[in-house]
Amino acid sequence: MKRFSDQFPTFFNWENQSKDTQYTKRITRLHYRYPNATLPQITGREKRTSKKLPVHLVDPRGLKPKERNLRNKSLSILNRVRHGERYSDVIEKSNISENILEKYLGNYIKIKDDFIKVTKSDKIPREMIISEDGLDIPIIVKNSRDASIIGLYHNAKRYFIQTGDSSKLKEFKKIRLRDVDGKSHQLETNPDKIIEIEDRKEEPEAFEIYKT
Repeated sequence: MKRFSDQFPTFFNWENQSKDTQYTKRITRLHYRYPNATLPQITGREKRTSKKLPVHLVDPRGLKPKERNLRNKSLSILNRVRHGERYSDVIEKSNISENILEKYLGNYIKIKDDFIKVTKSDKIPREMIISEDGLDIPIIVKNSRDASIIGLYHNAKRYFIQTGDSSKLKEFKKIRLRDVDGKSHQLETNPDKIIEIEDRKEEPEAFEIYKT
């Protein structure tokens, strides 16, 4: 594997010592679009030989804020259609074009005239919020399967907060999720810690599981 630069063997070594500047943000964004490129290739000092990832497969850290917003909207539509909503009803209220959907969902959606077909699952990375070790934190999951687990987990949390019944949380006690960087996460199922997390929120009813 090529070194990322003369000084640093990997992008993450370089990122860990970099200051939070516009230059660093630009290099970070380009790294996730060209994950196999070296620093000289990213900055244009050397010819870029690695292929650019399709935008629907780019890590959210490689997207601009507007792109992240469009991906989240596209994923929301994909999820709603998967759960049985009529595509015509969903798209009418979404204010998003079919070209945008195809760009941000790739081959996980096919649109032709009034016909739409979506896959049962996908491998689009998305940034989501989980509760872990008494805190709400953002993580980037690899696929729709892990995203669905997080969605069900938040439903169980909401049920506990509304009813005081923590039985549904027990289903998630042994579940561990691995993010795109390979780090393992265990969902918070301790009722007392969940209450502490909720008490720290100003408006818990407005909480979103997708980080924007």
